[in-house]
Amino acid sequence: GGGPPIFKGGGGDSKKQIKRLPIRILLGSGFSEKLQNKIMQPSLSLKDQTGSPYTLRTALLDVFPRIDLDAIRVCVQGIFPPLESDLCWLSQNMCHADQFLYACLTRDVKEKT
Repeated sequence: GGGPPIFKGGGGDSKKQIKRLPIRILLGSGFSEKLQNKIMQPSLSLKDQTGSPYTLRTALLDVFPRIDLDAIRVCVQGIFPPLESDLCWLSQNMCHADQFLYACLTRDVKEKT
């Protein structure tokens, strides 16, 4: 591998500790053609700048400071978790086989009725 290890420990240790949050963010429908289908892989530590554990909300705001979270939907492994979900928990429990958490962002398109 090329980057820093995601997990500390090794061998048969079932209590591996995450050093960095392994997340990939896919920009889906509703984004500009230039951004659509782009995959971002931010380097996030376990805690945000205030020392609090990252939530989905705080991580997205760190990666996309100008994003309107009321206008997007976030899908992780086929579900839409609350934005206050603990990112470390999501990473440990909902990661893909490659140990990355994939979050797909789509912009809400409001239908006129």
